[in-house]
Amino acid sequence: MKAAKKADRETNEGIVKVVKDGDLIVGVKLACETDFVAKNDTFMELADKII
Repeated sequence: MKAAKKADRETNEGIVKVVKDGDLIVGVKLACETDFVAKNDTFMELADKII
């Protein structure tokens, strides 16, 4: 039930990371609800691990 209540929330904040390694370019976009989360070190570390 809790997840269903949160499903309609908009994710207008987040970060985009792009890395180029030779001919390979990889990008990731992580969205979140608030800028406080987007600026959080843990959130940024997650993007680094994914990319």
